[in-house]
Amino acid sequence: MIERDELIFRIAFASYRNINIETASNFVARGGSVRDFFELLFNAAGLTIDTLRTFFLVVLSILGPLSFALSVYDGFHATLTSWISRYISVYLWLPIADLFSAVLAKIQALMLEADIAALQDPAYIPDEGGGIYI
Repeated sequence: MIERDELIFRIAFASYRNINIETASNFVARGGSVRDFFELLFNAAGLTIDTLRTFFLVVLSILGPLSFALSVYDGFHATLTSWISRYISVYLWLPIADLFSAVLAKIQALMLEADIAALQDPAYIPDEGGGIYI
């Protein structure tokens, strides 16, 4: 059986176009749940964002002195401000992704608390409508 970290690594470098319903059903058939599949997909997307961010930051760090040197000449005044704005923009990709992750985790925790409170009521009958929140 494939370990979870190895599966995250495989999906992170796979093309997102190849992930379809059949892939999800194969994952579920191997013993994982739909929730685990989407959690795995979320982690793979985070890893992909971090990898792209690191690559772009390296390229921007190499081009930084060049844009600083060119900004001295007439006609190239905007290169330094453009480089700084791009660097800050790329640098903030991961913190923004972490904010989304924290919001999703908080929503999931609140939904679990609501489910636990509902299940403690003896008159509560679970229906299939709540399965979408998995």
